[in-house]
Amino acid sequence: MRELAIVFICITGMMVISLWALAIALVVRSGKGILSLFSPLSKHQWLSIADTIAEYGDDHSLPVE
Repeated sequence: MRELAIVFICITGMMVISLWALAIALVVRSGKGILSLFSPLSKHQWLSIADTIAEYGDDHSLPVE
């Protein structure tokens, strides 16, 4: 039973380390840097209704992205 607990702890530890390594590799490849793992996500800046009307006017079609 003790050996089974040791194996479980080792496998769990390796999974945690692997997930952190994967996360760090993906963040580094994305070009945002490692600190982006610990910073809160920025919220999308929505235009006010007045700004939206001023930008698009009476054009009800979707904006081109």
